Amino acid sequence: MNQENNNLQNTSPNTQQKQKKKRKTSGLGIFIIILIIIIGFASYSIFFENNTNNKNSLQTTNSNFSNNNKPFFSISTKTKKNIHQTSSSYIAKIYITGVIQNNNKTYDQQWLLDTIKTLKDDKHNKGIMLYINSPGGSVYESDEVYQALNDYQKSRKPVWAYMGPLAASGGYYISCGAEYICANRNTLTGSIGVISGESLDLTKMMENLGIKSRTFTAGKNKNMLNYNEPLSEQQEQIMQSIADECYDQFTSIVAINRKIDIDKVKEIADGRIYTANQALKLNLIDKICNEDEAISSMKAKYQFNDTDVIDYCYTPTLNWMDYFYSAIKELNPISQTAEAKVLDMIDNNLTYPAYIYK
Repeated sequence: MNQENNNLQNTSPNTQQKQKKKRKTSGLGIFIIILIIIIGFASYSIFFENNTNNKNSLQTTNSNFSNNNKPFFSISTKTKKNIHQTSSSYIAKIYITGVIQNNNKTYDQQWLLDTIKTLKDDKHNKGIMLYINSPGGSVYESDEVYQALNDYQKSRKPVWAYMGPLAASGGYYISCGAEYICANRNTLTGSIGVISGESLDLTKMMENLGIKSRTFTAGKNKNMLNYNEPLSEQQEQIMQSIADECYDQFTSIVAINRKIDIDKVKEIADGRIYTANQALKLNLIDKICNEDEAISSMKAKYQFNDTDVIDYCYTPTLNWMDYFYSAIKELNPISQTAEAKVLDMIDNNLTYPAYIYK
Protein backbone atom coordinates (compact mmCIF):
# COMPACT_ATOMS: atom_id res chain seq x y z
CA MET A 1 0.00 0.00 0.00
CA ASN A 2 2.83 2.44 0.88
CA GLN A 3 4.60 1.56 -2.36
CA GLU A 4 1.41 2.30 -4.28
CA ASN A 5 1.06 5.73 -2.60
CA ASN A 6 4.72 6.54 -3.39
CA ASN A 7 4.16 5.62 -7.01
CA LEU A 8 1.12 7.90 -7.16
CA GLN A 9 3.12 10.77 -5.64
CA ASN A 10 5.87 10.32 -8.25
CA THR A 11 3.45 10.53 -11.19
CA SER A 12 1.87 13.54 -12.77
CA PRO A 13 -1.68 14.62 -11.84
CA ASN A 14 -2.97 13.49 -15.26
CA THR A 15 -1.45 10.03 -14.83
CA GLN A 16 -2.93 9.72 -11.33
CA GLN A 17 -6.39 10.59 -12.65
CA LYS A 18 -6.06 7.99 -15.41
CA GLN A 19 -5.05 5.31 -12.90
CA LYS A 20 -7.98 6.17 -10.60
CA LYS A 21 -10.38 6.13 -13.55
CA LYS A 22 -9.01 2.76 -14.64
CA ARG A 23 -9.66 1.29 -11.17
CA LYS A 24 -13.21 2.67 -11.13
CA THR A 25 -13.85 1.26 -14.61
CA SER A 26 -12.53 -2.15 -13.53
CA GLY A 27 -14.76 -2.17 -10.44
CA LEU A 28 -17.78 -1.14 -12.50
CA GLY A 29 -17.06 -3.93 -14.96
CA ILE A 30 -17.02 -6.55 -12.19
CA PHE A 31 -20.30 -5.19 -10.81
CA ILE A 32 -21.93 -5.37 -14.26
CA ILE A 33 -20.77 -8.97 -14.73
CA ILE A 34 -22.27 -9.99 -11.38
CA LEU A 35 -25.50 -8.17 -12.24
CA ILE A 36 -25.71 -9.98 -15.59
CA ILE A 37 -25.24 -13.35 -13.85
CA ILE A 38 -28.04 -12.60 -11.38
CA ILE A 39 -30.39 -11.45 -14.16
CA GLY A 40 -29.50 -14.55 -16.14
CA PHE A 41 -30.46 -16.82 -13.25
CA ALA A 42 -33.72 -14.94 -12.80
CA SER A 43 -34.57 -15.24 -16.51
CA TYR A 44 -33.65 -18.93 -16.45
CA SER A 45 -36.01 -19.61 -13.55
CA ILE A 46 -38.94 -17.72 -15.08
CA PHE A 47 -38.48 -19.26 -18.55
CA PHE A 48 -38.26 -22.88 -17.41
CA GLU A 49 -40.93 -22.57 -14.75
CA ASN A 50 -43.37 -21.13 -17.29
CA ASN A 51 -42.49 -23.82 -19.81
CA THR A 52 -42.99 -26.54 -17.22
CA ASN A 53 -46.37 -25.20 -16.15
CA ASN A 54 -47.51 -24.74 -19.75
CA LYS A 55 -46.48 -28.22 -20.86
CA ASN A 56 -48.11 -30.08 -18.01
CA SER A 57 -49.51 -28.42 -14.91
CA LEU A 58 -50.22 -31.88 -13.48
CA GLN A 59 -46.72 -33.26 -13.88
CA THR A 60 -45.11 -35.25 -11.07
CA THR A 61 -41.41 -35.60 -10.35
CA ASN A 62 -38.89 -37.68 -8.47
CA SER A 63 -37.69 -36.55 -5.06
CA ASN A 64 -34.43 -34.59 -4.81
CA PHE A 65 -33.45 -36.94 -1.96
CA SER A 66 -33.93 -40.08 -4.03
CA ASN A 67 -32.60 -39.03 -7.40
CA ASN A 68 -28.84 -38.71 -7.69
CA ASN A 69 -29.15 -37.50 -11.28
CA LYS A 70 -31.24 -34.49 -10.34
CA PRO A 71 -31.28 -31.45 -12.64
CA PHE A 72 -29.04 -28.47 -11.91
CA PHE A 73 -32.16 -26.58 -10.87
CA SER A 74 -35.39 -27.98 -9.43
CA ILE A 75 -38.49 -26.75 -11.25
CA SER A 76 -41.80 -26.42 -9.43
CA THR A 77 -44.61 -28.84 -10.22
CA LYS A 78 -46.86 -27.88 -7.34
CA THR A 79 -50.56 -27.91 -8.28
CA LYS A 80 -53.81 -27.58 -6.37
CA LYS A 81 -55.35 -30.81 -7.65
CA ASN A 82 -52.12 -32.75 -8.17
CA ILE A 83 -53.55 -35.82 -9.87
CA HIS A 84 -52.04 -37.64 -12.82
CA GLN A 85 -54.38 -37.68 -15.81
CA THR A 86 -54.58 -41.34 -16.78
CA SER A 87 -57.24 -43.86 -17.70
CA SER A 88 -55.21 -46.80 -16.42
CA SER A 89 -54.74 -48.14 -12.91
CA TYR A 90 -51.75 -46.91 -10.92
CA ILE A 91 -50.02 -46.94 -7.56
CA ALA A 92 -49.11 -43.47 -6.24
CA LYS A 93 -45.61 -43.25 -4.79
CA ILE A 94 -45.66 -40.24 -2.47
CA TYR A 95 -42.34 -38.76 -1.37
CA ILE A 96 -42.19 -37.47 2.21
CA THR A 97 -38.80 -35.82 2.56
CA GLY A 98 -37.19 -33.36 4.93
CA VAL A 99 -38.58 -31.92 8.15
CA ILE A 100 -42.30 -32.50 8.67
CA GLN A 101 -43.85 -29.11 9.37
CA ASN A 102 -46.30 -26.71 7.77
CA ASN A 103 -44.05 -25.75 4.87
CA ASN A 104 -40.39 -25.66 3.89
CA LYS A 105 -38.29 -26.18 0.76
CA THR A 106 -38.83 -29.98 0.67
CA TYR A 107 -42.15 -30.45 2.46
CA ASP A 108 -45.62 -28.92 2.30
CA GLN A 109 -48.34 -30.17 4.67
CA GLN A 110 -51.35 -28.94 2.70
CA TRP A 111 -49.96 -30.37 -0.56
CA LEU A 112 -49.55 -33.75 1.11
CA LEU A 113 -53.02 -33.80 2.69
CA ASP A 114 -54.66 -32.65 -0.56
CA THR A 115 -52.77 -35.31 -2.51
CA ILE A 116 -53.88 -38.13 -0.19
CA LYS A 117 -57.50 -36.93 -0.27
CA THR A 118 -57.54 -36.63 -4.07
CA LEU A 119 -56.04 -40.09 -4.49
CA LYS A 120 -58.71 -41.54 -2.21
CA ASP A 121 -61.43 -40.27 -4.55
CA ASP A 122 -59.67 -41.30 -7.77
CA LYS A 123 -61.07 -44.59 -9.10
CA HIS A 124 -57.89 -45.25 -11.11
CA ASN A 125 -55.67 -45.09 -8.03
CA LYS A 126 -55.22 -48.54 -6.48
CA GLY A 127 -52.90 -47.80 -3.58
CA ILE A 128 -50.13 -45.69 -2.07
CA MET A 129 -46.45 -46.45 -1.57
CA LEU A 130 -44.88 -43.89 0.77
CA TYR A 131 -41.22 -43.07 0.29
CA ILE A 132 -40.01 -41.63 3.61
CA ASN A 133 -36.70 -39.86 4.11
CA SER A 134 -37.18 -37.61 7.11
CA PRO A 135 -35.77 -36.91 10.59
CA GLY A 136 -39.33 -36.23 11.78
CA GLY A 137 -41.00 -32.97 12.70
CA SER A 138 -43.95 -31.40 14.48
CA VAL A 139 -46.38 -33.54 16.46
CA TYR A 140 -49.37 -31.80 14.90
CA GLU A 141 -48.37 -32.30 11.27
CA SER A 142 -47.16 -35.88 11.80
CA ASP A 143 -50.47 -36.91 13.34
CA GLU A 144 -52.47 -35.11 10.64
CA VAL A 145 -50.75 -37.17 7.93
CA TYR A 146 -51.20 -40.37 9.94
CA GLN A 147 -54.95 -39.70 10.23
CA ALA A 148 -55.20 -38.81 6.54
CA LEU A 149 -53.67 -42.19 5.64
CA ASN A 150 -56.17 -43.95 7.93
CA ASP A 151 -58.99 -42.11 6.19
CA TYR A 152 -57.57 -43.07 2.77
CA GLN A 153 -57.68 -46.76 3.73
CA LYS A 154 -61.42 -46.50 4.33
CA SER A 155 -61.65 -46.68 0.53
CA ARG A 156 -60.22 -50.22 0.86
CA LYS A 157 -56.98 -49.22 -0.85
CA PRO A 158 -53.66 -50.39 0.65
CA VAL A 159 -50.91 -48.12 2.00
CA TRP A 160 -47.34 -49.39 2.15
CA ALA A 161 -44.20 -47.55 3.24
CA TYR A 162 -40.63 -47.72 2.06
CA MET A 163 -37.94 -46.12 4.21
CA GLY A 164 -34.99 -44.32 2.62
CA PRO A 165 -31.79 -43.33 4.47
CA LEU A 166 -33.63 -41.90 7.49
CA ALA A 167 -37.20 -42.47 8.69
CA ALA A 168 -37.02 -41.36 12.29
CA SER A 169 -39.37 -40.02 14.92
CA GLY A 170 -42.23 -38.26 13.06
CA GLY A 171 -41.07 -40.07 9.92
CA TYR A 172 -41.62 -43.38 11.70
CA TYR A 173 -44.91 -42.10 13.18
CA ILE A 174 -46.26 -41.53 9.66
CA SER A 175 -45.03 -44.94 8.50
CA CYS A 176 -47.31 -46.48 11.15
CA GLY A 177 -50.17 -45.34 8.91
CA ALA A 178 -49.04 -48.04 6.47
CA GLU A 179 -50.11 -51.66 6.80
CA TYR A 180 -46.69 -52.90 5.65
CA ILE A 181 -43.28 -51.25 6.14
CA CYS A 182 -40.18 -51.98 4.05
CA ALA A 183 -36.74 -50.52 4.67
CA ASN A 184 -33.40 -50.42 2.95
CA ARG A 185 -30.72 -52.41 4.74
CA ASN A 186 -28.90 -49.14 5.52
CA THR A 187 -31.97 -47.31 6.83
CA LEU A 188 -31.95 -45.68 10.26
CA THR A 189 -35.35 -45.54 11.92
CA GLY A 190 -37.05 -45.43 15.31
CA SER A 191 -36.22 -42.45 17.52
CA ILE A 192 -39.60 -42.91 19.22
CA GLY A 193 -39.68 -39.97 21.60
CA VAL A 194 -40.74 -36.35 22.02
CA ILE A 195 -39.21 -32.91 22.40
CA SER A 196 -41.79 -30.63 24.04
CA GLY A 197 -39.65 -27.49 23.88
CA GLU A 198 -36.27 -25.93 24.57
CA SER A 199 -35.17 -23.58 27.31
CA LEU A 200 -32.13 -21.29 27.27
CA ASP A 201 -31.44 -19.49 30.54
CA LEU A 202 -29.06 -16.53 30.07
CA THR A 203 -29.93 -14.71 33.28
CA LYS A 204 -26.59 -15.35 35.06
CA MET A 205 -24.51 -14.34 32.07
CA MET A 206 -26.58 -11.19 31.57
CA GLU A 207 -26.21 -10.33 35.24
CA ASN A 208 -22.42 -10.68 35.03
CA LEU A 209 -22.37 -8.44 31.96
CA GLY A 210 -24.63 -5.85 33.53
CA ILE A 211 -27.44 -6.50 31.03
CA LYS A 212 -31.03 -6.16 32.21
CA SER A 213 -33.90 -7.63 30.21
CA ARG A 214 -37.53 -7.72 31.31
CA THR A 215 -40.68 -8.97 29.62
CA PHE A 216 -43.96 -7.47 30.80
CA THR A 217 -46.61 -10.16 31.07
CA ALA A 218 -49.92 -11.00 32.70
CA GLY A 219 -49.96 -14.59 33.90
CA LYS A 220 -47.10 -16.07 35.90
CA ASN A 221 -46.18 -18.64 33.25
CA LYS A 222 -46.55 -16.41 30.20
CA ASN A 223 -42.81 -15.76 29.97
CA MET A 224 -41.97 -19.45 30.35
CA LEU A 225 -38.98 -20.64 28.23
CA ASN A 226 -37.81 -17.07 27.57
CA TYR A 227 -34.04 -16.57 27.87
CA ASN A 228 -34.40 -13.82 30.50
CA GLU A 229 -36.19 -15.91 33.11
CA PRO A 230 -35.15 -19.23 34.73
CA LEU A 231 -37.64 -22.09 34.72
CA SER A 232 -39.54 -22.69 37.93
CA GLU A 233 -40.28 -26.18 39.19
CA GLN A 234 -43.91 -25.78 38.14
CA GLN A 235 -42.91 -24.75 34.62
CA GLU A 236 -40.65 -27.79 34.29
CA GLN A 237 -43.62 -29.95 35.24
CA ILE A 238 -45.79 -28.21 32.66
CA MET A 239 -43.32 -28.90 29.86
CA GLN A 240 -42.76 -32.48 31.01
CA SER A 241 -46.52 -33.13 31.03
CA ILE A 242 -46.71 -32.05 27.38
CA ALA A 243 -43.85 -34.37 26.45
CA ASP A 244 -45.41 -37.27 28.38
CA GLU A 245 -48.81 -36.84 26.72
CA CYS A 246 -47.31 -36.75 23.22
CA TYR A 247 -45.11 -39.73 24.09
CA ASP A 248 -48.15 -41.76 25.20
CA GLN A 249 -49.84 -40.92 21.91
CA PHE A 250 -46.78 -41.98 19.89
CA THR A 251 -46.25 -45.28 21.73
CA SER A 252 -49.94 -46.19 21.53
CA ILE A 253 -49.86 -45.60 17.76
CA VAL A 254 -46.88 -47.95 17.47
CA ALA A 255 -48.47 -50.57 19.74
CA ILE A 256 -51.77 -50.61 17.82
CA ASN A 257 -50.38 -50.57 14.29
CA ARG A 258 -47.39 -52.85 14.85
CA LYS A 259 -49.30 -55.17 17.18
CA ILE A 260 -46.71 -54.91 19.94
CA ASP A 261 -47.57 -54.89 23.64
CA ILE A 262 -47.54 -51.30 24.95
CA ASP A 263 -45.08 -52.15 27.73
CA LYS A 264 -42.69 -53.59 25.15
CA VAL A 265 -43.07 -50.49 22.98
CA LYS A 266 -42.19 -48.21 25.90
CA GLU A 267 -39.19 -50.38 26.64
CA ILE A 268 -37.74 -49.84 23.16
CA ALA A 269 -39.08 -46.30 22.71
CA ASP A 270 -36.31 -44.48 24.58
CA GLY A 271 -35.54 -42.05 21.74
CA ARG A 272 -32.72 -44.10 20.19
CA ILE A 273 -32.47 -44.85 16.48
CA TYR A 274 -32.29 -48.41 15.16
CA THR A 275 -30.68 -49.99 12.14
CA ALA A 276 -32.93 -51.84 9.70
CA ASN A 277 -31.87 -55.21 11.12
CA GLN A 278 -32.54 -54.09 14.68
CA ALA A 279 -35.92 -52.63 13.70
CA LEU A 280 -36.91 -55.89 11.96
CA LYS A 281 -36.10 -57.95 15.06
CA LEU A 282 -38.21 -55.56 17.16
CA ASN A 283 -41.12 -55.78 14.67
CA LEU A 284 -40.92 -52.04 13.94
CA ILE A 285 -40.70 -52.91 10.21
CA ASP A 286 -41.80 -55.90 8.11
CA LYS A 287 -39.12 -56.39 5.47
CA ILE A 288 -35.60 -55.34 4.44
CA CYS A 289 -35.30 -54.90 0.69
CA ASN A 290 -34.60 -52.36 -2.03
CA GLU A 291 -37.24 -50.02 -3.41
CA ASP A 292 -37.99 -52.09 -6.54
CA GLU A 293 -38.51 -55.21 -4.43
CA ALA A 294 -40.93 -53.32 -2.18
CA ILE A 295 -42.99 -52.24 -5.21
CA SER A 296 -42.93 -55.78 -6.63
CA SER A 297 -44.08 -57.26 -3.32
CA MET A 298 -46.98 -54.83 -3.10
CA LYS A 299 -48.03 -55.59 -6.68
CA ALA A 300 -47.82 -59.33 -6.10
CA LYS A 301 -49.91 -59.26 -2.90
CA TYR A 302 -52.75 -57.27 -4.44
CA GLN A 303 -52.42 -58.58 -8.02
CA PHE A 304 -51.40 -55.15 -9.34
CA ASN A 305 -49.07 -56.70 -11.93
CA ASP A 306 -50.14 -54.43 -14.81
CA THR A 307 -50.39 -51.32 -12.63
CA ASP A 308 -48.19 -48.29 -13.25
CA VAL A 309 -46.29 -46.51 -10.48
CA ILE A 310 -46.54 -42.72 -10.58
CA ASP A 311 -44.37 -40.42 -8.44
CA TYR A 312 -45.84 -37.59 -6.39
CA CYS A 313 -43.26 -35.18 -4.97
CA TYR A 314 -43.67 -31.66 -3.64
CA THR A 315 -41.23 -29.14 -5.07
CA PRO A 316 -41.57 -25.47 -4.13
CA THR A 317 -41.89 -22.53 -6.47
CA LEU A 318 -38.37 -21.09 -6.55
CA ASN A 319 -37.49 -17.44 -7.02
CA TRP A 320 -34.29 -16.14 -8.62
CA MET A 321 -32.52 -15.95 -5.26
CA ASP A 322 -33.17 -19.66 -4.74
CA TYR A 323 -31.66 -20.42 -8.14
CA PHE A 324 -28.66 -18.24 -7.41
CA TYR A 325 -28.12 -19.94 -4.04
CA SER A 326 -28.52 -23.34 -5.70
CA ALA A 327 -25.85 -22.45 -8.25
CA ILE A 328 -23.44 -21.34 -5.52
CA LYS A 329 -23.98 -24.66 -3.70
CA GLU A 330 -23.34 -26.64 -6.88
CA LEU A 331 -20.10 -24.74 -7.49
CA ASN A 332 -18.95 -25.13 -3.88
CA PRO A 333 -17.90 -28.75 -3.19
CA ILE A 334 -17.84 -28.16 0.57
CA SER A 335 -21.61 -27.64 0.60
CA GLN A 336 -22.09 -31.06 -0.98
CA THR A 337 -20.74 -32.98 2.02
CA ALA A 338 -23.08 -35.34 3.84
CA GLU A 339 -22.95 -33.19 6.97
CA ALA A 340 -24.03 -30.09 5.03
CA LYS A 341 -26.95 -31.94 3.45
CA VAL A 342 -28.17 -33.20 6.82
CA LEU A 343 -27.94 -29.73 8.34
CA ASP A 344 -29.79 -28.34 5.34
CA MET A 345 -32.68 -30.69 6.12
CA ILE A 346 -33.09 -29.41 9.67
CA ASP A 347 -35.28 -26.31 9.80
CA ASN A 348 -34.71 -24.06 12.82
CA ASN A 349 -38.30 -22.81 12.54
CA LEU A 350 -39.71 -26.16 13.66
CA THR A 351 -42.65 -25.78 16.06
CA TYR A 352 -42.88 -27.74 19.31
CA PRO A 353 -43.82 -30.24 20.58
CA ALA A 354 -42.04 -32.39 18.00
CA TYR A 355 -41.33 -35.96 17.06
CA ILE A 356 -37.87 -35.31 15.61
CA TYR A 357 -34.49 -36.98 15.63
CA LYS A 358 -31.57 -34.68 16.45
